[in-house]
Amino acid sequence: LSPAKLALAFAQAGRQAGAELRTNTAVYGFVKNQHGTITGVQTQHEAIFGRYLILATNAYTARLWSSLEAVVTPTRGQVLLTAPCLPPAR
Repeated sequence: LSPAKLALAFAQAGRQAGAELRTNTAVYGFVKNQHGTITGVQTQHEAIFGRYLILATNAYTARLWSSLEAVVTPTRGQVLLTAPCLPPAR
């Protein structure tokens, strides 16, 4: 598995599905509506809104979203989790 090729494949699939990707863009906080629902993210230069938001971050995501601190532990290395794979065909 090549992490770089996997990331590029995810990006390509997202673009083909109509996603707009913003790379090298630091997020400083969430934008919420009057009901408290997250509707966007705040960057240094603008607020970005979308029907769906995907935060592709690193092990330090809890600095942005403190409720994740209990479930995200910074470690060195990479992990990929998939659904169970079928046994090889004979």
